[in-house]
Amino acid sequence: MGMAASRILVKRVGVPRKPEFQEEVWVGKAVNYAAKAAQCSNRDEMWVTGSIWERLALNDYVAYTCGCPDGEPRDTLWEDVEITRLPEGDEDRYGRRLTSMWCVKHGAAFCDAILAGKTDRPDVGKAQAALRMKLVDNVIAKKRRSARQQRLARLGPR
Repeated sequence: MGMAASRILVKRVGVPRKPEFQEEVWVGKAVNYAAKAAQCSNRDEMWVTGSIWERLALNDYVAYTCGCPDGEPRDTLWEDVEITRLPEGDEDRYGRRLTSMWCVKHGAAFCDAILAGKTDRPDVGKAQAALRMKLVDNVIAKKRRSARQQRLARLGPR
């Protein structure tokens, strides 16, 4: 990381207007990971790490569509991504990418709800159930894939 970039990620803390009582402090892993996620994205995208997604997923206004045009909210706003600039084995490497925006009709109301601290929507029950089933299916598929790979490894090269 260059000198200019490293200065951005440092904060001076201490007594204001008294440089002798101030110290530069690295702002930490969160900022570093956010920068690496941004480096993987295009300029018009938003990517979040796995741990950030875990928090966002708890907010129905962030995690689910408004339901337009047919009135059925879905979990299609985000898709899974691998943040390749993060270390292999780090769970934050597996995050999400925002793939859509709110519609013109509901966007302002959703934004207001988020800013007001609201998190629950009564209309997302079916979408939540569908997401749970999809996650279960993903776990089962990963387990089967792992079993196949282990079986092939035992058989050895052909």
